[in-house]
Amino acid sequence: MDIKHNTKPVLPRLASQRIQKRHLSLFSDPPLTNDEWKLHHTWVRHLPDPKRFIKVLAGLWPIVAWSILTSVAAGLYYELAQEKHGWPVAVSQLYVEPFVLTSFAVSLLLVFRTNSSYDRWWEARKDFGRMYNCARNLARMVRYSGLMNSK
Repeated sequence: MDIKHNTKPVLPRLASQRIQKRHLSLFSDPPLTNDEWKLHHTWVRHLPDPKRFIKVLAGLWPIVAWSILTSVAAGLYYELAQEKHGWPVAVSQLYVEPFVLTSFAVSLLLVFRTNSSYDRWWEARKDFGRMYNCARNLARMVRYSGLMNSK
């Protein structure tokens, strides 16, 4: 039993048609109705959209919970575990002395490393911008030279 379906072949749209349609849908600006225009001119338009607000809060609650727990833990540590007046000192001053003496040198090293890494980043940014400008100029020259329009 052979069943033949009467279907039309689906032709793929050209890439330029897809891009043009996407461009129009992105930048289309339909006119507002009277009700939308009145709502636009009131203070109500500044209120958050409830659905979007709940969605944002749902994504942020783990971060907020972690921040609260960390803050509470740090406060409890400060209040309960730190040395109080008259308590014995857990760490002697001799142990802390090398860190105090070398902290200035370490800070200078970090500053110099940060400056050199920023210089490298800035140089790469300039090179990338130069490459981008050259590619854009080449595309302009090809477009206006007639190579793309000739058949």
